[in-house]
Amino acid sequence: MPITITTTVGGATSNSYVSVSDADTYFESRLNTSAWTGDDDKKKALVMAAKRLQDEQWRGSRVDDTQALAWPRYDVEKYDNAGSGYGSYPTYYDTDEIPQPVKDAQCELALFYLQNTAAEDEANQAIVEEAAFDSNAVRVKYANAGQSRAQSGQLPLRVARLLQGLVRGNRLVRA
Repeated sequence: MPITITTTVGGATSNSYVSVSDADTYFESRLNTSAWTGDDDKKKALVMAAKRLQDEQWRGSRVDDTQALAWPRYDVEKYDNAGSGYGSYPTYYDTDEIPQPVKDAQCELALFYLQNTAAEDEANQAIVEEAAFDSNAVRVKYANAGQSRAQSGQLPLRVARLLQGLVRGNRLVRA
């Protein structure tokens, strides 16, 4: 049975923050999106990404107990992603608003799922041990014992960066 994407803000049956056409528009200005193909796969990836985002500890509270997705929320301060943090005169997301970073994060996570980048993600991990043996064999041990960020339940870094300031305890600090 084909998947239907429902993007009603605050809807009881919503399963995505963005439509396929919204995601298509987002990816028009993004490099390395060749995996973003096939209408059914796009829908599945968007639904999977929305479900995964449900696991985050979002700031604020849901607007309505009957809404299917975590957003919209109230009492969530708008964060300045340019690095200045929260302002002295805070503004808040409207109770009928899905923040653009949430939509972008869903698109990025959907693409990540389609790219199946577990092997690439593992290759980008820190090496914690290397050993050479007499038979010219080499053993390399990566951080996370061979688990990718996705396998360990962590969001890809690009997605986590988009969500900074919207998720409790999720603040990236520049060195």
